[in-house]
Amino acid sequence: NRLAGICTVTRIDVYRNEKTAGVDPEVIRMIVKGAYDLVIFTSPSAVEHFAEVILPLKVYRSLKTACIGRVTAGTAKKYDIPCLLVSEDSTYEGLAKQIEQFYNT
Repeated sequence: NRLAGICTVTRIDVYRNEKTAGVDPEVIRMIVKGAYDLVIFTSPSAVEHFAEVILPLKVYRSLKTACIGRVTAGTAKKYDIPCLLVSEDSTYEGLAKQIEQFYNT
């Protein structure tokens, strides 16, 4: 640890990645029918959990998605989920800016 001897470091876990208990059937229906504006992925694990639900429905190639940064987009590519938008940096601000630019052009 680079900080040893300089200060005391305490690890604090601030969140855990957990799958949802289930997906609202209405949301699935909207995705299948294309009745949505954009699916937004903010982490690679979000892509993985989404893929578990959506891939069996065979609609993933027509998805309209935005990904926060290249790592998340890379995970989407692994599942053949197309990314319509990818923020240059992995921040919510960067993703919001990318989405805003897309809809304002």
